[in-house]
Amino acid sequence: MYKSKAKAGWLALALCMIILTGCGKKQSAETDLIDPSTIVTTETNYHTTTVHRGTYTEESQTSGIVTFPVSSDLEWDRTGCRFAEYCVQKGNKVSEGDVLIRFASEESLLDLEEMQLELERLQAEYETGIENWEEDIDEAVQETWDVTSYAWVRADLEVQRLEAAYAQYQCDMEHQIETLEKSIKKRQKEADKNVLKAPYDGVIDYITTAEMGTKVPLNTTLVSMHSETRIVVGADNASGKFSYNQEVMVRLRERSFEGRIIAASNILPTNCKSDYMVIELESEEGVEFLTNRPASSITVTGETLSVEDALMASRSAFTLAGGTYYVQILEENGAVHQRPVTIGSVNNNGNGTDVWILDGVDEGDTLILTNG
Repeated sequence: MYKSKAKAGWLALALCMIILTGCGKKQSAETDLIDPSTIVTTETNYHTTTVHRGTYTEESQTSGIVTFPVSSDLEWDRTGCRFAEYCVQKGNKVSEGDVLIRFASEESLLDLEEMQLELERLQAEYETGIENWEEDIDEAVQETWDVTSYAWVRADLEVQRLEAAYAQYQCDMEHQIETLEKSIKKRQKEADKNVLKAPYDGVIDYITTAEMGTKVPLNTTLVSMHSETRIVVGADNASGKFSYNQEVMVRLRERSFEGRIIAASNILPTNCKSDYMVIELESEEGVEFLTNRPASSITVTGETLSVEDALMASRSAFTLAGGTYYVQILEENGAVHQRPVTIGSVNNNGNGTDVWILDGVDEGDTLILTNG
């Protein structure tokens, strides 16, 4: 009986060893199912961007406040001038370059009057002189008819002398008259510069009235006029981003117009600054004036910053903490470290994707996107 129990124990032990051995082979088979090539310890699932160089631009947008026609108050800025002629009246339509008022300087007026009087005197003298010379020559010719041959020769010589003197007289007088006429034309040409002209097509709203010959006052509006086709837009510029002579796009009544800023005070000293700018639309078609329209119906857009060869990267790679911008740089070996950077500007109003970087990174650096 003892032997039977011992034999049964050995059989049980052998069975256990077989089972354990089978389990070990199964575990080993399961481990072999994992492909070691799929295990990468140096790569991550980070989304990244690369620091690159390019042209960094920003667009800004603001709202228009009011629209009104182009208008002008015209003054005269030369001293010593007098009114010479009014060429238009209130309500007249004029074209660009039309003369509105003619002026003359006191000196040129006196000189011109004196020269014109002298010309009239010379012309009258010349006419009288011609008559006298022709009468004298006729008398001398008649004398040759009533004399002997010897006396005729002397009389004929006198006729020839008179005719030569007459020709010289004509030459001298015509030269004087021609010279004086040229001087008068020159003065008149100079006087033509003393005119106030219309700067554009428009309508005369006001024109001063003064006696001809009275002095022209300085720094005084002589003519007011407005355009029927050109329009300007008043817009907000509290940010100071828009500047004088900048090109912009203005959207009015579902239409877009090119425009140029003709007044902006951002370049003036602080105590002279204004939050207001004026834009003239550049459209040959004319623009319907908008009245009682809310500011939201007028938008102004323009490129307010452009930097060539700037370091740039996606704004999603930047975080702001404690007033400092940071980026996370991914090295080639997979290491990641945070670094503070100095930025020039963040494009918030344009395409909204770029940051202009001044310092802290190099071209080609790989940055981890932390905000996207």
